[in-house]
Formats: sequence, C-alpha cells, structure tokens
Amino acid sequence: MRKYYQLTGVERVFLVRAWIQLILTDYYLRIRPFDRILDDYQRNPEKRPASPVEGKSISFSRSAWLVDVAGRYSPVRATCLKQALV
Repeated sequence: MRKYYQLTGVERVFLVRAWIQLILTDYYLRIRPFDRILDDYQRNPEKRPASPVEGKSISFSRSAWLVDVAGRYSPVRATCLKQALV
C-alpha cells in the first residue's frame, strides 16, 4: 500500500482501472471468441477508454508498467493477451 500512495493521483486511477479491466477482459474472453472481440473493438472506436483523468496523460511505458503491476495483484491470471487488450 505504501508504494500505491507514492504514485500520482492519475497513476492510481489508471492502476485501479487496469486491475478492473483485467478482470473484465478475462470474463469477456471466456464468453466471446477473440475474433468477435476484435470486431467489436474496431467497430466501436468511441467506446475505447479515455485518459484516466481528463486533461492528464501517462506515457506508454508508464502505462505498460502499471498494467503489469495490476496483473501481479489480479485475482485472475494476467496473460500477455489480457494485458495487451487492457
């Protein structure tokens, strides 16, 4: 928890959202074929997640690191496919 509070506010929000997305992605992959998931994603680009906090952004490398951290503490197995989708 100490390391969590050392993150910026934007990073904390991103980390929590990534953790939730890993769980939802695991569920979604179990109920839908992967090609249908990609079709859904490509057909509805406006439903892609926005920045965790409006007006703030996180670098790609920092985002990848935060998704990796979320995967370490996820109740589901965080495979590279799930992390890439998140």
